[in-house]
Amino acid sequence: MKKDKKNQAKSAQKYVTILGIGVISTSTSSVLAFVREKLDKGEKFYIVTPNSEIIMLAQKDRQLAGILNSADLSIADGIGLAYASWFLGNGRLNVLPGREIFVSLLEFANENGLKVFLLGGTVRSIEKSIAIINSKYPDIVVDGEYGPFLDENAEPPGETDKEILKKTIDKINKFAPDLLFVGFGAPKQEKFVSGWLPELNIGGAMVVGGALDYFAGVAKLPPGWVASLGFEWLWRLVRQPSRLKRIVTAIVIFPLKVFFSKF
Repeated sequence: MKKDKKNQAKSAQKYVTILGIGVISTSTSSVLAFVREKLDKGEKFYIVTPNSEIIMLAQKDRQLAGILNSADLSIADGIGLAYASWFLGNGRLNVLPGREIFVSLLEFANENGLKVFLLGGTVRSIEKSIAIINSKYPDIVVDGEYGPFLDENAEPPGETDKEILKKTIDKINKFAPDLLFVGFGAPKQEKFVSGWLPELNIGGAMVVGGALDYFAGVAKLPPGWVASLGFEWLWRLVRQPSRLKRIVTAIVIFPLKVFFSKF
């Protein structure tokens, strides 16, 4: 992990490693303070939010593992990581859903009159998200783009997508956002941000997975009590049976992997 992350771990935040992936147990206020400091200093950064499914992806994808462990902030997302941390003897791990950090950063951007760019999701979620931000956060200057189709290595597979990617990068750089939110889904979004960060004219970036769909209302959030009990995976399975393989990985294979890693 970077030196910044080690310093964060010393400042009343817990830094733990789960199956070779480092995550920070932190608070929303600490995340906002980190972003403010980076923007004030003009230091480019990127934030990832690994959950149990993403950590399992990283077991077979060394590039993804390296990207997660090189992030400026790697924030634990998902109750599964909290249980894993406790089982491994690391004590309580505070997890923060990426979609909640996304909203908190929008509030922060509105308070400070920042520029925000949304990338990924669907055409509908991008359009609706921009409309919501313009209405709810009037002091944010916002733009967005659905972007190109990318393969699992975050590479455009055809000439058309290569051209779309080039135009998208140009659009981002001309807009010069303070915050770039990327919702391509893992591992595409992590590889995209890590690979393109040096070329992007931005303050910092955060991967947000399906947060844009939830924010736009394209996907429905689970009731609060479902999330608090740790049954969000069941909510998603009922609404999206196609997620069965991913959910089995997160709630069955991941705990087994953690169990055996301890012994």
